[in-house]
Amino acid sequence: MAYPLAFGQGKKVKEVAEVTGYAEYWVWALVRRHNKKGVEAVGDKRHNNPGKQPFLSDLQKKESIEALKSSPADGGLWNGVKAAAWIAKKTGRAFIYPQRGWKYPVDLGFSLKVPRPTHKKRNKKASYDFKKNSLGS
Repeated sequence: MAYPLAFGQGKKVKEVAEVTGYAEYWVWALVRRHNKKGVEAVGDKRHNNPGKQPFLSDLQKKESIEALKSSPADGGLWNGVKAAAWIAKKTGRAFIYPQRGWKYPVDLGFSLKVPRPTHKKRNKKASYDFKKNSLGS
């Protein structure tokens, strides 16, 4: 199969694909785009894409920080389900996945702070002595 010249540089599509690491079909797509719209059409367009809008605006993020500093409405600790419900209520969305509900507090610097459980039969004096001696070492 004969390959056309790529971008007028005297290189064939197969050679360009080998040198650049692109697949041949992608080089063909770039050649077609170049031939239709010129050199400007071949460049990287990602810098013009701002991405998807976040769920929470800056004001809502500030409100969520204040809400996370206090206990949730039903008491207990904040978790993904409770945070997702709060976000859904604030944004007017029908449903927010709990994973996303947990991601926002973590991204804002919050983490679950629960003390580690202690054994019922532990020796309190030995634990205290161990902590006391290990901190100063």
